[in-house]
Amino acid sequence: MDGLSEDESPLPRLPAELLIPIFEATCLESHEAALRISLVCSWVRDLAKPYVFGTVIRKAGSLYPIKGHVELSHKNAPPGCGDFVRHLWLETVDVLSSPREMGLFKSCPNVEDIALSVNPLRTLLAMYASPYSSPKASAIRTLTLLNPTPRTVWAVTPGALLRGITHLRMIDLQHTSYVPLEHLPALTHLAVPLVHLRTTYTDSFLAENITKSRRLQMVVLTVDHYDWIYRPWLHRDRYTTTAFAKAETPRAGFRLVWEATRKRDQRAHVILSPTMGPGETHVTVCAEWSAAARGSESIWEKAARVAPDNAEDLNALPTVYPKPRTYAL
Repeated sequence: MDGLSEDESPLPRLPAELLIPIFEATCLESHEAALRISLVCSWVRDLAKPYVFGTVIRKAGSLYPIKGHVELSHKNAPPGCGDFVRHLWLETVDVLSSPREMGLFKSCPNVEDIALSVNPLRTLLAMYASPYSSPKASAIRTLTLLNPTPRTVWAVTPGALLRGITHLRMIDLQHTSYVPLEHLPALTHLAVPLVHLRTTYTDSFLAENITKSRRLQMVVLTVDHYDWIYRPWLHRDRYTTTAFAKAETPRAGFRLVWEATRKRDQRAHVILSPTMGPGETHVTVCAEWSAAARGSESIWEKAARVAPDNAEDLNALPTVYPKPRTYAL
């Protein structure tokens, strides 16, 4: 065990047949637990690797020189570990990191669930469109887009990548409401933010291109829990329906939106996402995504579960708008 004698071993004197399920169960508890387990010894490290590297979150690094060079977080996976990555969150701040992104994509060929900001998306699409750098196949089935993606982003032809994507979540449609349905022939599940949708119908919250897509089996309209309660101006003036305009509470407004959407299309679901945690802490989309990647309920599973009456989300909303918060200067 990494050079330790039996008396010095940090492991109890139990057969491996008993230790392995204990370590695996501990790794399933949390990512932090998996990291601690991986430090026990070499053979336990190999056991823990799929749990340690199964979900990887890469945030944007600094573009300012540090000790004479630019620090960016988008590095290749450690040797032998990229094959374990199934869920990848990748942000960027500038096109300068594109070469690193391409190297990271190539070192993680088994990614099934990927969340990208617009520049890594460009890199991924270009990589699959090129006959020289394109992998033979893509394992990606679920795509989460972190910021707006104009039509021009999809101008390339990366068929091998897009043909396999079945689930698409778009986090931000404020600057462009374009949803690339025509580029995703296998898409069955779509999630978009309710307050960013633009529709010409006064009695519906769904855009026409979404309702007319027969391939879609589920459409999830996400409502930020915190914003719906504490920033009502983001949504109350956006819609012109008489009933919704008269809604005087967060719960009543949410109920009217949910009922109108379900009436328009039975495939559509309105859910709170991201939700607030204990003590009304504002859970980020990244935290929600990473929890689902590591085994918690996904937005698709939640939408299917609460579909009959959505009482869970309705009960999570107050019957009065809270007083405006004041902050000390």
